[in-house]
Amino acid sequence: MRNATINGYLVVRKPRVGTNYRGVDRQPWDRVERDHFDGVLPPDESRLWKHSWSMNQRGFSMPTCTDRADAERLYRYSCHGGDPVQLIAIHSPYLGEVYGRASWTESDAVSIGFDVVPVGEWSLLCAVEPLLETSASQTARFLNTTGLLDDAASAPLVEREYRLLAAQGIVDDFAPPGTGLPVESLEVFEFPSL
Repeated sequence: MRNATINGYLVVRKPRVGTNYRGVDRQPWDRVERDHFDGVLPPDESRLWKHSWSMNQRGFSMPTCTDRADAERLYRYSCHGGDPVQLIAIHSPYLGEVYGRASWTESDAVSIGFDVVPVGEWSLLCAVEPLLETSASQTARFLNTTGLLDDAASAPLVEREYRLLAAQGIVDDFAPPGTGLPVESLEVFEFPSL
């Protein structure tokens, strides 16, 4: 097994029953964010959360944590709410190219595929998942058992099909082509030991 090259951590909900999608758009940081805005997040966790939200730590559209110990602390906090959550890692080209965030390796992170996320928006794969079994979707043929792409090269095909669905009013649209909004392929990693 190769060491995973990553540049951020997120705490997300575990996959819903009956769904394959295991990407980044699963209510990231749900309990931490709720408790922060309700004013009940403990001071240490609040400090970590604010740091993750600061612009130099933000990524595509969801805050990411760069320190594994901090991410695990926020993960443990999220577990106490009874919500089924998991810690995942990502590698975002956007974080490296635009924010200059360095990457690092993790020996216990296992790649599960690539998610497709326009910067500042939502996962296109998560948005189309409910349609995959009921339509003649080309996207479905590129997905692995985790509901993600096996390689980043298929991302433009997913974006093209998503835009066709948006033009038909089936899914919400995002910034039109030519606006400079990058659509990136995020590699997603899980930690089997957690």
